[in-house]
This record gives sequence, C-alpha cells and structure tokens, in this order.
Amino acid sequence: MMTETLILPPGFHFTPSDQELITFYLSRKAMGLELPWNPLLEKTIYGENTDPWDVFSDVQWDTSVTGAEGKECKNVKSVVYVFTKLSKVNGKTRIARTAGCGTWDGQTGARKIYNNSGQLIGQMKMFTFTVKNPPSDGTKQRDHHWIMHEYSLAGVSLNCELPYKDYVMCRITRSSKEKSPQQSISRSVTEECSSSCGENPLLSIDNKKRSAAESQEVTSQKKQKVDSMSLMEWRSTHVGSSGDDNFHGRQTLIMRTQRRCNNYLCRLMISLMDESAHIMKMISLGLIFFWSARMVILDPCLIFIWMMNMHLNP
Repeated sequence: MMTETLILPPGFHFTPSDQELITFYLSRKAMGLELPWNPLLEKTIYGENTDPWDVFSDVQWDTSVTGAEGKECKNVKSVVYVFTKLSKVNGKTRIARTAGCGTWDGQTGARKIYNNSGQLIGQMKMFTFTVKNPPSDGTKQRDHHWIMHEYSLAGVSLNCELPYKDYVMCRITRSSKEKSPQQSISRSVTEECSSSCGENPLLSIDNKKRSAAESQEVTSQKKQKVDSMSLMEWRSTHVGSSGDDNFHGRQTLIMRTQRRCNNYLCRLMISLMDESAHIMKMISLGLIFFWSARMVILDPCLIFIWMMNMHLNP
C-alpha cells in the first residue's frame, strides 16, 4: 500500500460522494488494496486517552469560514477523513463508543448507500461527541462542536474476502465560532484614533445615522399617538358616552337592519312573482271560458239564424 501522504494544494478540496467513499476507499481498504489517492490517515478514535482535540491535533483540516461581512464572529467549519478500527464490547455485537472523557452518541439510524445499479454497498451513521467527565485542562476542549459520519460496508460489499472488514471510514467535522481578526484590529485602531485624535469621523457618521433613525422612529410614534387620539375623539363625539360598546352595538344594529331589508325585498319579489303567476292563470281561464261559451252558445245561434234566413229567402 502507499505510505506517502499527499497534501492538497490551496483551492483543492477532498469532497467525495458517499458512493465514492464506499467504492474507491473503504472497500479497497477492507480488501487490503492500494487506494487511488491516500490523504486518509488511520486514527484510533475509541478507547482511553482518545479525546478528539488530542487525536486530531496533527491532521490537515479542510477549513471553510462562513459569516456575513462586518460581523465579529465567524462560523469556522473544519473537515477531515480518517480510517479507524471498531472494537466490540466483550466480544459482543455492540460497538464501544467511549472516547477519552466522553462518548460518541448516535444521532441517526443507519442510512443505506446504493451504487449505480441499485445494489446496497454500505451505510452511514451520524454521531456527536458528548463530554461526560470534563478534562482538568479545559483550554484544550475550547468551544468546538464535534460531529462524525461513520461509513461502513454492507450488502454486496461483504460478499468477497475482507481481511480488514472491521475498519470504517469517518468524516470528522469540527465547528466553532471565532472572532474575526480584522474586526479586532479595526476596533483597536478605532479606539487608538479616538483616544489620540479626538472624535473619529467614522464614529460620527454612525452616530448621525443612528440619531436620524431614532428621530424617525419618534416621529412615527407621535403620528400613531395623534391618530389614536383623533379616533377616540370621533368616537366620543359621534358614538356617545358608552364608548366602544355603544359603537359596536350601533354597528351590529345597522348590520341587522340591512339584513332585514334584504330579506323583505326578497319576500316582496317572491310575492310579486306569485301575484303575476296568479294573474296569468286567471287570464288563461278567462280565455278558455270565452272559447267554450262561443262553441256552446254563439255558434248554434249563428247556425239557427242562417237556417231561418235560407227558409225565408229560398
């Protein structure tokens, strides 16, 4: 196997996917084959005297800093990949997770990892380091938050002979908040200038902006107060001495009156429709009666007159 450890040049980052970690690194490590590239160290993470700040004190961290411009604190995140060998408790299936003054506590269950063919090749678990017995030298611990993603083989990756199958790959993440050196330098320079040269023009500009914002806020508060007072005066003038209750009572009465008017109009329209229907019915009955009377009375009379006329004037 390769013994030479390559150092990443500035601007390059080791960010393989979960599938690549299992296929090209952990599987080859378990089979005893040469790795495609060897930036990964082998560390003893579990056991006595294995505090993470001591175990990873000599590794090359891949560090990234995030945070908005102008803020005092920056979020510093450092990542490193290592191999470690798991040891079981008294030969059982349970893994020993004790590490120095604390333990690596599991946060998630096993998340399965598949290859491009859909076959199970490994799994990943997440742990966080919890201090159980704080060390006497608390300065070593600092304010770091430790997270570990542990990758292990599973599925088809276990079908072949693996002389180093007890090994797993760990992605260790160390995060902390640190003060920006530029902020501390600018603060010291500002304090020195203000003490030696009098008022700092930058500070005066900030003070002017702050005073303008405060005056604008006071103006808006006064305007809201005047609006509320005018509303109270209108209510006392138009509503009466009963205040809000009387005002809301009037609103309720108006709404009820409108509802009643609407109901009355609806009933009036329905009644008019009923009346019109009744009138049309009466007209229809009259026409039917007239036609019947004509057929029964008028037509025989006309026939009789015609016959008499024919008889008298042959």
